[in-house]
Amino acid sequence: MKILAFDIGGTNIKYALCNENFELTDRHTVPTEAQKGGQELVLKIIRIIESYKDIDRIAISTAGQVDSENGIVVYSTDNIPYYTGMMVKKIIENKGDYLIAVKENQPKLYEAIKSWFSDINIDGSKINGRGHYPPTRYQYCTQENYGHGRTEKRTCRVISYQSLTEKIFQWEGVQSVVCIENTRTDNKTGETSCENHYYITSLHMQAETILNVARKHWGIENNLHWQLDVSFNEDKQKKKKNAAQNISLINKFALAKLKQDETKGSIKAKIKRAGWDCSYLHKVMS
Repeated sequence: MKILAFDIGGTNIKYALCNENFELTDRHTVPTEAQKGGQELVLKIIRIIESYKDIDRIAISTAGQVDSENGIVVYSTDNIPYYTGMMVKKIIENKGDYLIAVKENQPKLYEAIKSWFSDINIDGSKINGRGHYPPTRYQYCTQENYGHGRTEKRTCRVISYQSLTEKIFQWEGVQSVVCIENTRTDNKTGETSCENHYYITSLHMQAETILNVARKHWGIENNLHWQLDVSFNEDKQKKKKNAAQNISLINKFALAKLKQDETKGSIKAKIKRAGWDCSYLHKVMS
């Protein structure tokens, strides 16, 4: 068996071949170039993988906190921008396909994508009445869900200029830009709220696939937030600025350690036990 093993740090990426006796050969070290962000980091890993032949398995240890079962970075510091939420396993399995959220802390990219979608109606026609995106350039899909006393409607709109999209937005491998509009209606009061999420992706004109991937990502983020609130009372804490960020980071680290512990019991029960039993605390932290 031939395993390609990676150790991804904030400064360097170390990788080597490992055999069934856990002997390492063909060792290499390359700069992480963390400032380029999580997307470029994963693409670098893919390029390294593609330089090898006949690899049976890939093993990755990476900076940040990882959902090892699903291969997702659930939290990373700003040392590697946009690494949090990166679906490393799925990206590698799909040979580099990615979906990356674009937020307001990336103002130029955010406003550029926002302006593209603000100029068109849901069917791809221009709002000013002049022109229409053809099916080869624009696609959309809609999903509705009912539950918890509300109706949720999600509309995923995709614009693609294929290889030209990469040149326009200057991101490697970008094929499409995405807007997902999430509308929630309270079935009792009739009140409606709406929010838009913007993305860049290497996928071409696959609106339904993109929407399903985004929903899975939201589920992971919501689950993490719920656990931090229930187990650590994070929403009730009144700390501000750096103190709030530092405590949140410690909570996420503690949650990751407690999840790795295979002892039966809830996260809250494990927190209590770690406070009472120093030997158990040592076991969790080791």
